[in-house]
Amino acid sequence: MDIPIKTEELSTAEEMSVVSDTSQTSSRNGKLLPFARDSCPREVLRSRVLVKQQAVEDAFGHAKTISESISLALVDKESESFKELFDKEIVAWIDELLYLEKKHKNFEVLVGVAGVTGAGKSTILNMLLEMPELLPSSNSEASTSSACRVSWNHDDNPQRSCSAVVIFRDRQDVQKELEELYEALNETERMENDDEEPEDNEAFEAELSEYEDTIKAGLQKILAVWGIEREEVTKLSAEELLESNHDVLSVLGTTKRLHAADPEKFAELIKPYLDSSATVEGYQAWPLVQEARVFVKADILKDGISLVDLPGLSDAVESRAKVSERYNRRIDTTMIVTPSSRAIDEKTAVQLMTDYQTLRMKLDGRLQKNRYCVVVSQMDHIDVDGFIKQSPAAKSKPHMQEDRQNIQALCSRLNILDRNIKECARRLDQLIARRDKVFSDRQALKAASQGSGKLKKSFDNLKKYQEKLQATYSKLVRARKAVTLEDGTQKSLLKERQNAQLTLDTTQGRVKWTCMLIRHLHIQKRLTENLERQRREIEGAIKGSESHGSFSNIFSLSAIAYRDLLKGRKSEGFPTKSYTGIPQLRQWLSDSILQKREVHLDGLLNALRRLLHGIQRWSNTKSERVTFSRESIEDVLSRSHDKYNQRLSAALHEWSRKIKRFDPFVQMDEGRKACKTKSRRVATRWAFKNPSDKTSCTLMAWTTFNAIIRRGGGPYTSNRSNPNKNERIGYNFPEALAVHFLEVVLKDWKNVFENRIPGAQEPIMKQVEDIWFQYLNELTVQLQDGCFDLLPHFEESVPTMRGIKDEIRSKVLETLTKLSRSSSQIHPHFRIVLQEELEPMFEKCLGITGIGHYQRRRRFLQDAVKAQSIGMFDKGFNKMRTEYDTHLAKVPQEFREIAEFAITKVREQIALLLTNLEAIGEEKKELSHNATNLRQEVGNEAVKWVLEWRVPKVDENPVRPHSYLLPGG
Repeated sequence: MDIPIKTEELSTAEEMSVVSDTSQTSSRNGKLLPFARDSCPREVLRSRVLVKQQAVEDAFGHAKTISESISLALVDKESESFKELFDKEIVAWIDELLYLEKKHKNFEVLVGVAGVTGAGKSTILNMLLEMPELLPSSNSEASTSSACRVSWNHDDNPQRSCSAVVIFRDRQDVQKELEELYEALNETERMENDDEEPEDNEAFEAELSEYEDTIKAGLQKILAVWGIEREEVTKLSAEELLESNHDVLSVLGTTKRLHAADPEKFAELIKPYLDSSATVEGYQAWPLVQEARVFVKADILKDGISLVDLPGLSDAVESRAKVSERYNRRIDTTMIVTPSSRAIDEKTAVQLMTDYQTLRMKLDGRLQKNRYCVVVSQMDHIDVDGFIKQSPAAKSKPHMQEDRQNIQALCSRLNILDRNIKECARRLDQLIARRDKVFSDRQALKAASQGSGKLKKSFDNLKKYQEKLQATYSKLVRARKAVTLEDGTQKSLLKERQNAQLTLDTTQGRVKWTCMLIRHLHIQKRLTENLERQRREIEGAIKGSESHGSFSNIFSLSAIAYRDLLKGRKSEGFPTKSYTGIPQLRQWLSDSILQKREVHLDGLLNALRRLLHGIQRWSNTKSERVTFSRESIEDVLSRSHDKYNQRLSAALHEWSRKIKRFDPFVQMDEGRKACKTKSRRVATRWAFKNPSDKTSCTLMAWTTFNAIIRRGGGPYTSNRSNPNKNERIGYNFPEALAVHFLEVVLKDWKNVFENRIPGAQEPIMKQVEDIWFQYLNELTVQLQDGCFDLLPHFEESVPTMRGIKDEIRSKVLETLTKLSRSSSQIHPHFRIVLQEELEPMFEKCLGITGIGHYQRRRRFLQDAVKAQSIGMFDKGFNKMRTEYDTHLAKVPQEFREIAEFAITKVREQIALLLTNLEAIGEEKKELSHNATNLRQEVGNEAVKWVLEWRVPKVDENPVRPHSYLLPGG
């Protein structure tokens, strides 16, 4: 459809307005809808984002064509006349376009994936990516060894559709870990060869066992990398061990790049760096890998999602712990994976997250419905019969008993059919053998009849042969008929069995699905109660906290069933992919970033709208000539530019001072008062086996307590926490103390970082809009007085310059968001300070020996923590304050840059207008001919850009978003 639009007649307001005569236009392949800021807000968020996303893609496509045309002219040395058109404003236009493209490319929302070993995280990630073999299944050695981030691949080279960057640990880091191992080896050797009898044999053996745990873990890594056992290790030093393998030494501190066109081939390339399989050099690389960054073209990643499988902050390797911490500070959305077998257990369900992790997510603003979900994996791991016996809900489910009776009846019927089919097959074999025997006899008679010349050729003999042939023919007919009948009986039985089996499979699948659904609803209820309780405990300590309502982002799924369906295989209980839960989780992840995508797209569109109008003005060759003095106009207007730059900067600076008074630390005195009581209670519970369970008073084994103290209070995971279950309890004394300090002092934290700072945007923009209106009004008056002929052309650009305030809004929001996100960077320092302050206490604690030392060590820590609590509190608080002041100090500068940016963009719009009018008035033939052609070419592309923004094509039947609920839920 052709729409006659003149380039010079399109204002910014028109570009973004609804075109009534085309709003209902449709075509065979899709429906044409207007892209308009006024109509978008009426759509649901998802539809709104899709329209804006398409507008951005269309804009970049046309802008790139324009940029290439201009860039070719810029490098054309034979066309010097062109360069008179290319002043700094048009060069800045190209530079800004490149900046916006890079900004769009770098848009990323990190989704952190956490979970215990064996929860099936790798398989879930593969199914979300729809690449079944991409990431290897985790194993106990390598699964927590390094961070792995999977992001969208922007490389369009088909040979590099899958790529990765593997980052190895540096030599110093590896050598430090080896030296700690050798220290443990030397200590065990000293203890075992000491001739003196230990004061406490139990303590001696316990300490020795803890060293052996450290040695075992270290030797496992050495065996993986160097391939040698303990006896050989003890003959070398850490330095000699490192030097013994040059292949290993050469990769330390380096990065390795991998790429492939085929996902399956790429999976084989990346596998040795993510699991315990060997590299081509013959060693296992996982102990040496610090981080792996994978880039693939998976639909779920296309809009900016990056999936991050983190090893956790408890990694004993310092470099990898830092990688985890860096990612944790940037994580926007959290996905916690727990197997269904653990989720149903009450004790483990309560502790999906530690109290510190919960508090941390709360302080970071990540404990919100659209930023946090729980994934219950392996939902198909269920004993149907056992579940039905124990579940009243399953027993009372409609049609459950009928289905189970039908299953029994069908199983009995199948057994009967199997026997009948077997008997039928036996009879059929006999009949076939009989038929074949008759057929052979008849063939023999025929042969004898044909060779009857050797016999007496008499009438009687011939008649005898004919009678025998007739008899065998009759037998053959009867035998064939019997075979046919029996074969039909067998086919009928087989068909009946097939139908019965199909009915049985369907019924069994329905029963299994019903049980899985009931269990899912039960798990959802239990987890919701536990998570809400934990949330209330945290929020109850923070002033101004509001209830978020019932937590419902709990997804039960079976990644294995999804994989089977993806490969065309059937899976009992999962008739379609929707039943596996993977589509629901993928939809939730996509929806969770919609708000951030819209903010990002709005910022781009605000700038692209201005760039579009600027290039339209520059390329316009049909305007009337205007006589003016560019120098005098720019001189007059520059005074207004400077004046309002100062006014805008001053207003924003005043707001930076107001924001500085939004103090999240106002409860310091109250926190200090509660320090001594809180700290002693926390230090007392350090010795309990389950310190987070307030109902438990069972002391941990003193060997475990000593091991934790020896490791600086943690992190430490006890392998002997619960020998009857595959359950390991993690301990971290500094984190436990940080929870109780932070929840007291940070009562105003949420109010400042989630309410007051983001809420400052509206009053800031109200003041900015007033200043902006006065600014543009003054420019209009200046031109009206100084160059009236220029005024109509200027007024065409006013809507675009008015729209620059929307770019100011986006940049103000970006600054405020960064300041709010700084909360995730300052509160971890409190824990670090506590760690540093507690280490000397733990060292003194270990100096307490002899009979009864466990009780005396516990009492020492209780008294020491209480006595030094206020000092630790103040140091931690001051460190956070210092870090926060560093972030606050950036706000005034960023606000000044925003003011300068806004005024500069107005200057550029006016400069482009003046350049255009100068070019139109130019009398030189060599400039007029070549430059006009270029400007017309650019102008035509700008018209296409405008048209696609007015009527972007969207799918007539777009894919409907998937419900978050499982079928039947």
